[in-house]
Amino acid sequence: MIGPPLASPELLQGGMESIHAAASGVLLTSLLPAIQVAWADGVVQERERRAILALAEECGLSSDEAAMDQVRRWLDAPPSEEEAGRAIAQLRQGPGAEKAVGWARAVARADGGVLGIGAISPEEQRFLDGLQASLAQGQASWGAAFAVMKDLIADRLASDTVHVERAPQGVRTPWPRRSPWGPKMPPAVLAIPEREYREYMDVIITRYVRSLKEGWWDCVRLAVECGGVAPLDDAGFGDILWGAPFSQFLCPTLDPADRERFGDLVDEARRLGTPYKCDQSVYTDYRTLPGVYLSPTVTLCARTADRLVPIAIAVGDRVLRPGDGESWARARYCVVQNISFSLVLGTHPWLHFPMDSVIGVTRQHLRPDHPVARVVEAHAWLQLPLNYGVQFNARSVAHNHQHEIYPPLPTRRDEIWERLVPTYYTGIAGNSAYPGYRYPMAGPTFPGPYAEFLRRYYDVILPFCRRVMAKVAADDKAMIRWGTGLHALLPGFPSPDDFPDPEVRARALAGFVHTVAIWHTSDHHTYGLYPVNAVPQRLRVPPPTGDDAPIPRDQWIRPVDLARQEMTRRMFYEAHTARAFCDVDYGFTDPDLQQAVGDFRDALRACDREQPVRFVPLDRLACSLQF
Repeated sequence: MIGPPLASPELLQGGMESIHAAASGVLLTSLLPAIQVAWADGVVQERERRAILALAEECGLSSDEAAMDQVRRWLDAPPSEEEAGRAIAQLRQGPGAEKAVGWARAVARADGGVLGIGAISPEEQRFLDGLQASLAQGQASWGAAFAVMKDLIADRLASDTVHVERAPQGVRTPWPRRSPWGPKMPPAVLAIPEREYREYMDVIITRYVRSLKEGWWDCVRLAVECGGVAPLDDAGFGDILWGAPFSQFLCPTLDPADRERFGDLVDEARRLGTPYKCDQSVYTDYRTLPGVYLSPTVTLCARTADRLVPIAIAVGDRVLRPGDGESWARARYCVVQNISFSLVLGTHPWLHFPMDSVIGVTRQHLRPDHPVARVVEAHAWLQLPLNYGVQFNARSVAHNHQHEIYPPLPTRRDEIWERLVPTYYTGIAGNSAYPGYRYPMAGPTFPGPYAEFLRRYYDVILPFCRRVMAKVAADDKAMIRWGTGLHALLPGFPSPDDFPDPEVRARALAGFVHTVAIWHTSDHHTYGLYPVNAVPQRLRVPPPTGDDAPIPRDQWIRPVDLARQEMTRRMFYEAHTARAFCDVDYGFTDPDLQQAVGDFRDALRACDREQPVRFVPLDRLACSLQF
């Protein structure tokens, strides 16, 4: 079977370069006024040229060939008025102006300064005065913003991550194959149609670039002004654990290790209500970035009639209680850091990567006009190129390459892809909090109102999928191959013996639709609503020992960490719906199925109206993985 033209290796790896270029552009914008100073008297002196190239190297731009080419062009011919105007406008929007002014003064400095440059000419002084006036309105703390940029540049210069191309080239079939990351990962689809990849670039990459260009200085301002991690008491801590999307980490089963760890405190939890644990013990001996801490935690809590009460937190081998002052405060934030990281790269990958197999097997075995293929394709929009970029592109935020200005994660790339994601996918034997991935054949079962929200939508999707499967013959050979193939690829997918059952088939299809549309969007939407200093992914305060002296909250995390996470929140974590669930066109020509689609939309609207907690409005629910 001849399929559509596939994206070339050059396109697959180069598709996200515009994000890198935009990130470098943030630093180029700050450098441009210094170049204008050098041109102020009509000629760039050799020592000014050397000074500007030194500043570019200080920025970490020396390894960016395109950025350095732009600097050299500006040194050979002055920046246009349009370029200069754009730079001034961008700098005026945020607190990066002091850096730009400082660099401009360094180029023109008369007293020998840090760069040893000669006297400021009258033309240069007039430009500097005008630049200062142009940028003076609405500026936040310039000194603090300068510190953020200084730390960012230091991170870029210290980064030693080297990208390794893992995805094999020349794959011509959509059939899922062993993940290049290893056998403990979901299978990967590596043949991406060129048309889909270019649409992904137009819709998603363009948004990433726009967010970065328009939002970086605002992210710096937010980081400077928020004053470190947010205040957090026990009630707020319980609300985070019980709320969306983190309640999926609450486990009602206490293992023998938990009873040994917490002892009589388990009985205390039972007296108060229903005991739960939030187990983040996965983070044992992870290699973190310099100055960043990440500690294994297990939280024991109890659900009363109206709240979740934290009873104790084990940080490593030490068990801490609410009366432990500073140590307890740190322990709470260790847990919050862990669930923030685990959501993004522990459980959330379940909503992404296993579902690629459904698309690949569908394209291999089902005709495009098959009813099941129509449903799968309607909810597959942009998924394969997005997941390919997340897993294999050097610019992916999940690679945490600190040469980019946005990745906020606490660990090195290999810890993420060779430990964290595989551990959540395969599970931990003997630990009920880490069951491993199972293909969803029903709605989620974790506690709390968020799971109820998700289940109600599943209960609407399933009847629609039953009506679709009613049009598929029990002996449909292509459908049997479809089910057999997915059973071999995905844990928990029904066996060939069960698959002839129409209900089993309907649940298999509903699991795909619900995962990629409802659950995926809801995780992004609810997580994206949290201020980044309330769910930080980095902490720079040591784990609690039980007798810790207070450390001011603004020292628990650096502003540059918050600026990175806020930029990532806007680019990657927030839900940016480009095609809504209710706008899906399944392309059915069968009158019964057309009626089923109309009834399905009515049922979705009713579900939206009747949700006890409307975590995401229906019109914000995406039809597929779009972010």
